[in-house]
Amino acid sequence: MTLDLSSGLNFALTLTGSRAVMDPTGAALGQSGLLILTQGGAGGHQLSWSGAWRFAGGAPILSPAAGAIDTVSFFVVSTAPLVILAATTFDFRT
Repeated sequence: MTLDLSSGLNFALTLTGSRAVMDPTGAALGQSGLLILTQGGAGGHQLSWSGAWRFAGGAPILSPAAGAIDTVSFFVVSTAPLVILAATTFDFRT
């Protein structure tokens, strides 16, 4: 999955399988946005992240329950090389 940050900064995705998040295209210094990730079907789906995405403590393990909603907020701190700082909030259902 490749996000195009020149076409928007906020994205919603229902996970129906595990996927990889690649380096986004169209990134500009100082951009920030939000990913809303909902577990579909039986849940248990995960995302792997390209090296541009940096999370404190490492890449997140998403809430596994079907219908769980996690968010990833992000900020582009460099475009050469591409560095995106990201933070996760888990399971908005509860």
